[in-house]
Amino acid sequence: MEHTRLSKLAHIADLTIGSIWLLLSLHSGLGNWLINPFLLSYPLLRIWISFLMYRRSKLVIAPIVMLSLMCLCLLCGRTIGYETFVMPCVNLFKSIFALFGVTFANNADYRDMLAEVYECTLPVTLFSLVWVILIPWGMYLYRLFRKELQPCSFGVWKSIGLCAYIFGVMLVDSVIVSVTNRSIIALVLLVPMFMFIPLIFNRGRIKGLFSRGEVAFMLMLAIIMVGYACGIELQLKSSLVVCVLPALCFALVNWLFSWETTYKDILLIVLASVIFWCAQYTTDMMRLMFLFGSLVLTAVPMIRFAIDTGKRWTSAGVYFMVAFIMPILSIGYNPYSVLEAKRLWHFDRYYGAPNGLLCVKNDIYIGLRDRYGVILPIEYHRIELLTPSKPYCKVKRDDKWQIYDIERHEFASDECFDDVVSCDNFTYQLKSDSGDKYLVMPRFYNRYDRIQPAIISSEIPVNNDSNAENS
Repeated sequence: MEHTRLSKLAHIADLTIGSIWLLLSLHSGLGNWLINPFLLSYPLLRIWISFLMYRRSKLVIAPIVMLSLMCLCLLCGRTIGYETFVMPCVNLFKSIFALFGVTFANNADYRDMLAEVYECTLPVTLFSLVWVILIPWGMYLYRLFRKELQPCSFGVWKSIGLCAYIFGVMLVDSVIVSVTNRSIIALVLLVPMFMFIPLIFNRGRIKGLFSRGEVAFMLMLAIIMVGYACGIELQLKSSLVVCVLPALCFALVNWLFSWETTYKDILLIVLASVIFWCAQYTTDMMRLMFLFGSLVLTAVPMIRFAIDTGKRWTSAGVYFMVAFIMPILSIGYNPYSVLEAKRLWHFDRYYGAPNGLLCVKNDIYIGLRDRYGVILPIEYHRIELLTPSKPYCKVKRDDKWQIYDIERHEFASDECFDDVVSCDNFTYQLKSDSGDKYLVMPRFYNRYDRIQPAIISSEIPVNNDSNAENS
């Protein structure tokens, strides 16, 4: 079956959009600690449609019909359309803005912005359905009319059974998530249920269900998801992940093109990954030298791959994946930013951000950073979280303390104090020569309040519960 350059580019673009959609949907779930498998089935089915359409398989009608029926759920209300199409777009823009150090929306305006975006759910959904449903139907009818569709080993009833099985698995998993509030249980059950598909519907064979390229693509997507899931916690275990996954990606590409994977190439990529990991514990020019050395070592096997296979554009794409995307995903943050400070320890004490932040340090001072950049300037000698349930830290510089909100990235007050002493869970005494004051934390914190939720008062709180509720 011959494919033109245009059809190949369209297929790559189709898979890229579907993969980004899937990863953004997964990111939304991890951000809320609740991943709905039913919502993930939309991009998964669209990716499967892309595979079958590229193969011109008659089986493509099965996922097209199934996805069309699932899209009828979007008529039940705007919420599912908002979660399926709008929130992934919001997360995409937030990530792009944060990557370049630009604020996507101020805390005070964020809720209003989301309300405005929610009102646009219907047009965004209708626009998305053009790519999700209308284009696949158009391509299917076009190839059907021209008799270009190839027969497959699946009959009508087996195709219906396969779609029903996939739909049932996703539905059961969604119910498990809603009942247990634990996404990990649903995801653990999801993997073996999908592994049974070849056994139940194709006599235990993958051939006929997926081509070699499709298997490689799905494995690559799984590797990316594993890297992202491990890196999001910002823990030291990612040191193992960052050494394994880039080399695994390279070996997978070699398998796809039937090119021999040599011990020398794997060793170079692993060594490059080790240098990349060590780079985060250095600063300024030393870090740049480490990162550049990692890029050079990774380039050596890629150049050999390009020369031997003649696939220069493929080699460039694989290099970008192995040298940049996988290492950064695996450690959970971008080491090419905040060059002036090195990694110290994982700041994971605040319950509201269980994945935590990183405490970083230059030659003298320490600060805090998230995945994209600095959130607390690297200008302090000491950082202590006041209570695990609230995002307030006391930060010390020149023997003076200030109160910093690590979620809103702002100080609760411009004043400095000699000491910060706990009165109870929500109240702290702020000692100063000019007169003591009191920090009253809100019982129910919301980072998107228009004003700072914490109250700093010169009077002793009579009843902390009532003050916290009034705030």
